[in-house]
Amino acid sequence: MTGSVTTKEALGVTLVAHAAGSSMQQTNTRKRQPTHAWRMFNLIGAMHQHRKQQAARHAQL
Repeated sequence: MTGSVTTKEALGVTLVAHAAGSSMQQTNTRKRQPTHAWRMFNLIGAMHQHRKQQAARHAQL
């Protein structure tokens, strides 16, 4: 009987540890997400700016 109890306890501890680990990962990705989004946003903005400059150059020619 004690064997099954310890197995359940071990399983519970593992589940708790896993839950804590996954929540830590989520907060880490949540912290990292805005910077990644901003990087993409800046990249798109730079590309758009470059296209506008190219269009202006073509218009001048």
